[in-house]
Amino acid sequence: MSRYGLGYTKFREIHNDMGLLHTRQQSHTIESIREAMIKLRKAYPNAGAREMVILLFHEKEMSVSRNLVIAYCAIYEADLVHQRKARRLKQRQFWAAGINDLFAVDQHDKWLRFGLALHTGVEPFSGRIMWIRVWHSNRNPQLILTYSGSKKCLNVSDFSCNCFSMSQGVGI
Repeated sequence: MSRYGLGYTKFREIHNDMGLLHTRQQSHTIESIREAMIKLRKAYPNAGAREMVILLFHEKEMSVSRNLVIAYCAIYEADLVHQRKARRLKQRQFWAAGINDLFAVDQHDKWLRFGLALHTGVEPFSGRIMWIRVWHSNRNPQLILTYSGSKKCLNVSDFSCNCFSMSQGVGI
């Protein structure tokens, strides 16, 4: 049985013969991408820099670095950049009906590589730490018992759970 392979040198030769060039080899400038950016901006008015890099590659067959697109946007689309950045941070007022109205429950996986996971519950109105548990896992039923134990201790009957995603607060 004979075995065939493709070495890196031959691959590069075939790649160059096909006319495929990498981003630096295409050596685009802000002026060379301007026409394509104007056409793409009409079709995609809300596209950011990352999305424009992808659109340039797939629709205009131009391999352009994200830094070049960011520089283009800073020069020609400064108002659009400002609008996109302005929508990033929305300041909101924290509101709670009072003490024990809600608990902020969080799990920290930073120390899992050391075999330690942190599970915390804080009452944000007063700042009281309800519990801090360090355990080998965040998927521990005893943590849920601790949560229900703090409900009994505080004589509170009902809690609601608002989670950032389906992966957080599953056992609460």
